[in-house]
Amino acid sequence: MSSCLRNDVRACLRSLAHEDGGEEDKFIAKFAFPEEFSGFRGHFQGMPVLPAICQVQCVLVALEGYLGGEAVLMRVGRGKFLNVVGAGEVLELGISVSRDGDFARASARISKIAPSGGKMAVARLEMLCKSRA
Repeated sequence: MSSCLRNDVRACLRSLAHEDGGEEDKFIAKFAFPEEFSGFRGHFQGMPVLPAICQVQCVLVALEGYLGGEAVLMRVGRGKFLNVVGAGEVLELGISVSRDGDFARASARISKIAPSGGKMAVARLEMLCKSRA
C-alpha cells in the first residue's frame, strides 16, 4: 500500500482516545474524509465511496498512533464490510488490541456517525500487525 495513501488517511484522523478495557488495550479513533480525499478518486465519480482498503488503513493509522511506531499489516483474518461510507461522513473505530512481543492482534468495529448522533455499522475487522520501530 502506498505510503502516500497512508499519509492521506493519517491527515483525516480527528481524534484518538483510550477507553478503559480491563486486560485488553481499547481505544476509539475518529476519522473524517473530505470530498477531495485521494481515496475517492475514481471510486465513484459523482458519488464518492470510501474503498475498503482505506478502512483497513484507518485501523493501521490508529494502531500506529496508539502504540507508537509503524504498524505493518501481516494479515486480515476476517473482514466484513456492511455499509458504504461517503465524503464528509465521520467514522468511529472501536479497537481492542492484545500484544504478543512485536505482534499486535487488533479487533476493530467501524461505525459511521449519523447527523442525528446515532451509529451505523460499517465494518468489522480482525487483523494481525507487526510493530516496526
